Amino acid sequence: MIQSTRIEVAQKVRDAINALPTFEGLTLEVEEQGIYANEVGGQTWWRVPVLPHPAPYRMSRLYEALAEIEGYLQEEQNLDILLFVSDFEEVKAVGSL
Repeated sequence: MIQSTRIEVAQKVRDAINALPTFEGLTLEVEEQGIYANEVGGQTWWRVPVLPHPAPYRMSRLYEALAEIEGYLQEEQNLDILLFVSDFEEVKAVGSL
């Protein structure tokens, strides 16, 4: 059952981003309009698009940051979140693996 709203989830993700240490100068912007929930077997998963600024030099560091935020939200807020880069092609063109 979906208990949170898209706005609440966006704010919780923003709070988690702010609560964690900086990621080598990387800023993550939550794109609220793209957030949606999937219910699978009675469990709600939120898909949350983010856009990094500036585009990261190392893509691996970006993925580490996303995983850290997802883990924090699971532990602290009991939210199942999947963060993904909303404009991957633009970010990939600048960053490297």
